[in-house]
Amino acid sequence: MGVAAISYDSVAVLKNFADRQHITYPLLSDSGSKIIGAFGILNETVKPDTAFYGVPYPGTYIVNVQGKVQSKYFEDDYRERVSASDILIQESGKQADAGRRVSETKHLRLITTASTQVARPGTKIVLSLEVDLKPGMHVYAPGVQGYIPIEWKLEEGAAAKPHAFQYPPSRMMHLKAIGETVPVYRDRFRINREITFRIGGCAEATGESSRRSDSEGVVPVSGVR
Repeated sequence: MGVAAISYDSVAVLKNFADRQHITYPLLSDSGSKIIGAFGILNETVKPDTAFYGVPYPGTYIVNVQGKVQSKYFEDDYRERVSASDILIQESGKQADAGRRVSETKHLRLITTASTQVARPGTKIVLSLEVDLKPGMHVYAPGVQGYIPIEWKLEEGAAAKPHAFQYPPSRMMHLKAIGETVPVYRDRFRINREITFRIGGCAEATGESSRRSDSEGVVPVSGVR
């Protein structure tokens, strides 16, 4: 994938920044925010009489080889960003591989991972649960009537903000013993969901959770499955 960044900064400011940060991909200057305005991403929460007026909402466009936008990732708060690891997982469909942990019972094998090992404040990352059910096992999928479906809850707190997500497609299974057909998961399935670490700390991802340590700036993410 080719990468380029665009901002309202001048060529001189961008060159100085690229030299200091050792950036080798193109930084494009949209002086006057003409392109930013044309794309409808001018951050209108910034007051016109301030030095920051002209900045866009933070975001990323994914453009295909035909030059058409195939997806976009944007945030409302200029202090928040979708991580590159999040975007790569969303675009490729591959599994997150940081902070990998494995738990196993007689019913299933559970693999928990994150899209990155370390996240800065304001960063959105992906947490992943891969469930490998043992032969003959199944779990009920969301939408089932009269039975308890699988559910993944994450607590929203001072550490991180969980985002809404979609469960993977289920399959219908006929239960001969009770004469009912219900949505289930069988074999192996994966659930991905995003969280954004709140401003004011950083986190080291350890599968689906992190540990708190004020001295090291690590914040907790609690949840049940």
